[in-house]
Amino acid sequence: MAHYSHVISTLVRTEKQALTLSLFGCITFAIFGIGYGLFVGSNAIMLDGIFTLFSMGMTGLGLITAYLVTRPSDTRFQYGYAHFEPIANVINGAIILLLCLGALYGGITSLLEGGREIDLGHALIYAAVCTFFCGLIYLIGFDPIGPDTFPA
Repeated sequence: MAHYSHVISTLVRTEKQALTLSLFGCITFAIFGIGYGLFVGSNAIMLDGIFTLFSMGMTGLGLITAYLVTRPSDTRFQYGYAHFEPIANVINGAIILLLCLGALYGGITSLLEGGREIDLGHALIYAAVCTFFCGLIYLIGFDPIGPDTFPA
């Protein structure tokens, strides 16, 4: 039984580290996306930055949830804190749905007004910078041992 608890504690520690790295990555991408979107006047790039900002909040919620799930049951929550994880997922899904509906409304409104001219140069620069930094974050968080190998 001790072996399984070690495996679970190793997974939780790894999940917390991954969520923390993701949180710092989200902060960076949100600031860059909103700032660059405002600078070049691109609603799509700014929407991506706003989406990343909300994703940062959801990552923080996931980090808090990962902490709560590891707590033992007590008098208030006799069956533990595992029920907070699906609640966090529902909140995350609802926020993503609202952001997508807002983007859909903005896109339809723009189309009904005749549309806008698209400048792909700035979008390609933004995509290249984000791809480079996503690869960098992947390499920082990469575990060469792998999640399936645990010390006894």
